[in-house]
Amino acid sequence: MAYSLWLMFEESASADLRSDISALARELGGTDFPPHLTLIGDMGLGIEEAEEIAGTFKGHVPEQLQSIGLGTSPSYFMAVHVAVRLPDRVERMREKLARKIHGTGVAVDAPHVSLAYGTYLPEQLQHASAMLGEKYASRLLPVGRLSIVRSAKSIPIADWKPVRHLDL
Repeated sequence: MAYSLWLMFEESASADLRSDISALARELGGTDFPPHLTLIGDMGLGIEEAEEIAGTFKGHVPEQLQSIGLGTSPSYFMAVHVAVRLPDRVERMREKLARKIHGTGVAVDAPHVSLAYGTYLPEQLQHASAMLGEKYASRLLPVGRLSIVRSAKSIPIADWKPVRHLDL
């Protein structure tokens, strides 16, 4: 089974992010998905091992994430995203654990909250930036919980489901 470890946002921030994700999905012809920051994705581990990995982050995750701007990318899962700052310690933990799980050659994405998945034309991405760039230039995003989610790049997005939630 494949699991991912997500940071999920408090209700008001989650609803606002979800509204922007839905608007971009309609505008760009993309898909809708729950707002989250993936700490580690595509973990080919059992649920107990995933819980153990999640437990290492407890007490280290900040209560809020600072956005540092809206970005666009040719990467499918980062087409339109909010770049965020994680504390150095959390970022080092994330990289170390991802490399332990996936191997030393794995590239770990910069911390971000995706707002649109897909492959889009440059003018579509420019439109998304114009639509939401100011909103996410510098914003605090309150974190609600850690979640273990049944998800992977090989699993259809509609089938991604949280299976466990952990308090921070």
